[in-house]
Amino acid sequence: MTARQPADRTTYAPFILGQSLLLVDPGLTAKAAIFQRKAGWIGNGHDWQSIAKTLLKEQHPALSERIEFDSEAEMFVARGEHADLITLAEAMCRVYHGDGRLTDLQSRAELD
Repeated sequence: MTARQPADRTTYAPFILGQSLLLVDPGLTAKAAIFQRKAGWIGNGHDWQSIAKTLLKEQHPALSERIEFDSEAEMFVARGEHADLITLAEAMCRVYHGDGRLTDLQSRAELD
């Protein structure tokens, strides 16, 4: 049995890393205006999931099969081994804090 990891709310902020990787409000909607530049996107948990899947496919293809998603409109959720979630958290944090990166990934992502 794996020991539970305490939730880290600062290292990858606004993402929260614990047993899963989460993004909830206010972090979830803070980038809504960027998402909404493209028709059909609103910036909810499903949209962030689409970004994460594209990011994994392009930058970390081995993780694509190991990380599962369970996002809802109100939150982004990724589940997997802790080491894999750290890799995803680092990459998603860079995307979150780099509007150009977010826009670039969105241009290739498919809505979930």
